[in-house]
Amino acid sequence: MRNIVFWRGIEEANFKPTEGGFLYFPYGALGGGYVVTAEQKEKLAAFMRTYYLAATILIIGQAAVTPVFGFYTLIGTFAVLAALLVWFVVGVRARVAGARRSDQRLGFGEAQRIGVSTMSNGRVAFTLACGALLVLASVVALFAGMQSGDRNMVLIGAGTLVVFGVVFAMSCYTAWLKWGRHA
Repeated sequence: MRNIVFWRGIEEANFKPTEGGFLYFPYGALGGGYVVTAEQKEKLAAFMRTYYLAATILIIGQAAVTPVFGFYTLIGTFAVLAALLVWFVVGVRARVAGARRSDQRLGFGEAQRIGVSTMSNGRVAFTLACGALLVLASVVALFAGMQSGDRNMVLIGAGTLVVFGVVFAMSCYTAWLKWGRHA
């Protein structure tokens, strides 16, 4: 089920081979890393797969109940998301107990290249297609709002155009890394 939202092997993007084991970056490029053994790596990867399954259930659940209950489902989603984040931090700390901190950092470009190497070509093509459709829908909403004089629709169209434009640009960068053999 987690492969609906997250791809198979995504947990490998947090590990980098090194002498004596692996460097593990639980927060990607946003935090420091740990030097872990192969045994710790397996435990961390299994934990992350479970975590991604729980996150997938949250995403699908939110998408399913929002049309029925509307905006108020966000309150419950934020509460569950906060609990998931606490569970992640506590789970990682328990599994890296005794591991020494790494003095190396993971750069954003390197993190992106490692992540892309775990993605399938179909996943990259899907994100490109969805990104293009979302940008197009934002442009349609913007122009519809401008034609009708509906200021709220203009704001929604402009806001989503910015957000989805950035997401589409990242998808293009991902495709360039994947298909340009830069990963």
